[in-house]
Amino acid sequence: MSDEHPMSYDDKLRQTNRDALWALGALGAVVLVWIVSGFGLAGVDVRVAGVPLWVVTSLLGTWAAAIVAAIVLSRRFVEFDLEDADKAEAQVSDHE
Repeated sequence: MSDEHPMSYDDKLRQTNRDALWALGALGAVVLVWIVSGFGLAGVDVRVAGVPLWVVTSLLGTWAAAIVAAIVLSRRFVEFDLEDADKAEAQVSDHE
């Protein structure tokens, strides 16, 4: 959001709800990667350095998915002050 069009308090609340939904989606994606790479490969009899493949893929895959999710969320989230500027100014003028 640009400073040319300040967000109303309701717009800010809607944006926080959108950000929360994106965070839940990212969590779901990371959990899905963990399930698929862990449980999905549990039947495969391959070992990496003596460790079953499903352990390696679930660890590294989950880390990779979490890093990608963090990057996506950091670019997606909007930074703003949650306090309503109009109400804050009204409170200051009321106290004067």
